[in-house]
Amino acid sequence: MGDDDQDIRALQIIGAALITGPAIFLGIAIFLRSDPEGAFGARSENPVITWTALIVGLAVIATSLLLPRRKERDIGTVRGHFVTRLAMVEGGALFGTVAYLLEGEVSSMGVALLCMAVMTAIHFPTAERVHRLRAERA
Repeated sequence: MGDDDQDIRALQIIGAALITGPAIFLGIAIFLRSDPEGAFGARSENPVITWTALIVGLAVIATSLLLPRRKERDIGTVRGHFVTRLAMVEGGALFGTVAYLLEGEVSSMGVALLCMAVMTAIHFPTAERVHRLRAERA
């Protein structure tokens, strides 16, 4: 395994960890909301946090797609490219999960799932994406 392959593998482990955290937290939130008699059982009548999570989730997804790329193409810059975008969208996923936990609105759970899907489908550092980013002309 070459240095480039090791760098990509390390980046993929970081990416997987950034996706797994919100996924586990969402699983815990679903479990806590499943008990109608529990502390989180009642749905909110005014889901302000859910609407805020929806706006923030869509905003971080859009921002992560529009962030400029740096001209340097070393592995450190490429790592920063992927980690920054993944971390931004991770924040949206965590916010959606907190909104679901607090208000019980399924749409806030959808925000969390959408953010995790974007992290996986668009921002996950595959070997092809890393090589393409490193090969782009400044």
